[in-house]
Amino acid sequence: MNTDYIRYIKMIAQEGNVSRAAAALFISQPALLKALNKIEARLKIKLFTREKRRMILTKAGKVFLADGDKILDLEDILLKNMEAMSEEKKETVTLGIPGERGANMLPLLIPLFHKACPDYRLKTVEGYSEMLENFLLEGTIDLALYNLPVNTESLVWQKLADDYVVIGASKHSRFARKFDLSQNSLHSPYYISPQLLKDAEFNLVKKGRGTRRIAEQIFAAAKIHPPIYQEYDRHQTLVRVCSITDQLCVTPCHTPLQLGIADDMCFFTTERDLVNRQVIIAWLKERKLSEAEKKLIALAQVVAQKVGREDPCSFQVVDAILR
Repeated sequence: MNTDYIRYIKMIAQEGNVSRAAAALFISQPALLKALNKIEARLKIKLFTREKRRMILTKAGKVFLADGDKILDLEDILLKNMEAMSEEKKETVTLGIPGERGANMLPLLIPLFHKACPDYRLKTVEGYSEMLENFLLEGTIDLALYNLPVNTESLVWQKLADDYVVIGASKHSRFARKFDLSQNSLHSPYYISPQLLKDAEFNLVKKGRGTRRIAEQIFAAAKIHPPIYQEYDRHQTLVRVCSITDQLCVTPCHTPLQLGIADDMCFFTTERDLVNRQVIIAWLKERKLSEAEKKLIALAQVVAQKVGREDPCSFQVVDAILR
């Protein structure tokens, strides 16, 4: 017997009315009534009686529905088991990605990959830059999507998108009060001498994270060693904190925009050209990429550019205006 018939009887019993049951099942009333008559004719017994315009299960109908529910439960178990076995047969591509970047990219990337490679599963592992590189070296993941710099020669990488970086501070911070901010914005950061940062306190993410690496590069290039006020696990948290306190931060341009706090902050750079910590996807140098992995890289590039890294033409570095 078609299990749809069991669902029909169940819905009629639940609604007590053929019209309402048909509406709930998204079929016509004549079609449902025809199915009911067909079932009763085949079983040679009535499953319902009519009492005050309501369909009531007969004794046979109650037995039919009790046993029918068991059949539906078995069908559900069967389908789930078959689905699980089907998934087990699929090959897997494992992608490592930082949590904050994954929150922006994975909702777009996962469905695109499954559509392009239906015979593959995409498994994701979260971690910060140093952790992802170790996962690649250990063979825990196949690909890692994060930011330059890469700290090992055992990996090769492909650029996906640009990711420009500025130094940010609250407009009400002690540091900001040194400047006339009338010309300052995220898209027109002030060029300043590195010496102005020498004694400025910074909030940074912990060592090994991508933005910590780029901050250390900026400090090294400027030949300064500013004091670190506090270290955080999450970059977005420290940027929010810096938007209301006296400490500075090193941040990709997109973070204040995504958090909706760009207007509460002022922005600076120690270089005429903004630092670009490119978004990349990396893998082991000796690894031969599968076709599915190549497809994932191509799709990741499309998504990385779509989710919004800033166009360098939209930035204009201007000389700082001191008070």
